Amino acid sequence: NAGAKLADAARNGEPGAMEALAIERENLLAIVERRAESRPADSVEALLCVEPLLAVRGPFDLWVGQATQAYSLSQSLSVSVRVRAARSLCDALVARGRPGDALDVANATLKLIAVDSRDDNSAPLRVCLANIHHALGDMNQANQHAMAALELAKDSPFAGWAQAALGRARFSMGDFSGARKHLDMAADRLTRPRGRALVLAQLGDVERAVGEVALAGQHYDAALKIFSSLEDLPGGATLLSKLGSLNLDLGRQKKALDFFERARRAFSKVGDRHQVAIC
Repeated sequence: NAGAKLADAARNGEPGAMEALAIERENLLAIVERRAESRPADSVEALLCVEPLLAVRGPFDLWVGQATQAYSLSQSLSVSVRVRAARSLCDALVARGRPGDALDVANATLKLIAVDSRDDNSAPLRVCLANIHHALGDMNQANQHAMAALELAKDSPFAGWAQAALGRARFSMGDFSGARKHLDMAADRLTRPRGRALVLAQLGDVERAVGEVALAGQHYDAALKIFSSLEDLPGGATLLSKLGSLNLDLGRQKKALDFFERARRAFSKVGDRHQVAIC
């Protein structure tokens, strides 16, 4: 349908797609209001179509609310749809600073997949679990889920995301060479701009950790440019915060202050109070 095409175009960073999705949002929500009970599949699809917009513009509380509704409505539907709805809710909960709640949803869905035994649902959920455990600070679990995801994904579209999750976990475990290897491979595999920007940001973290400050700055600048072109507020805010921290390390307090203040304002717009506090 038109909503699904717009959502896909927005994820691909096509010019004007996000604005068109914003305009279409009310029509999509009207479908949910009219068909929630009679046609839950249509309602879940409509709610998931709005996700790309809320993920980059917020507010995150609204994203959590709509993802919760999609997850609830999906319980009578196929396993594939239930997994998609669960992943959306987990992503929203992590963004909102509630990884513990996300873990409950992901673990319940993992049990569902174990009964269904369909590997094509397992890889994306394992990536989701890796990101949740990373947010919780459990890097061993994040690493294990990322490795499992990579094995399951093989040459599927989720292989790049699995590689990125593994690189992120390895970085947090202090394995900088392993992190760089996996993130470089993720950058080659991920074609959607937001995914590539996230990987570039993580590569910047690796280069900064090994003292390659100039290269780290280049990666951060490239990622920020992509996020800005997508009008991705949380992504851009994260990069502004990283640039603030980098400039603070270099003794450039005035530039650091400017970056942190810009990041704080952007995080405030999407409702990420945790990152507002950090900034």
